[in-house]
Amino acid sequence: MQNSKFPSLFEDKLIGVPESERDTVGRQFSDIRAKQLALNPIKGDFDLKHLSEIHQHLFQDSSTHAGVIRGFAMNKGSTLFADPLQMDYLFDKELPERIKALAQSVNNKEKYVDGLADLHSTLDLAHPFREGNGRSTRIFISQLAKEQGYDLDF
Repeated sequence: MQNSKFPSLFEDKLIGVPESERDTVGRQFSDIRAKQLALNPIKGDFDLKHLSEIHQHLFQDSSTHAGVIRGFAMNKGSTLFADPLQMDYLFDKELPERIKALAQSVNNKEKYVDGLADLHSTLDLAHPFREGNGRSTRIFISQLAKEQGYDLDF
């Protein structure tokens, strides 16, 4: 997933940590921040700004890019993530439509779970951040589900 001209997410603020330990230390920091969010969720409109605020909180200790939307093309293996020019469409049109569909299906558990899977897939393919998309997305989706009456256990 890494483009050689872009360093690991955990290289920015963890320069004093040996390179072989940066991912572990960065994950420890983000795990602590995730526990904080479980106790005190970031309030928002379940839009790109809200997701960015979650990402910024999770990675504030390890990256100067925490909460920053990537402005370059990215892929992981043969999977090409959304072009930065597609972000407005994905987050201004697709995301609200999926969230609205979820709200309309809260009384149908099977339909709701299918909608969550669809939302997760959309956010995963959008991949708005350099790294840490999965962790941010899981918290975002968990918080949305909780507000709609469901508790998720990833």
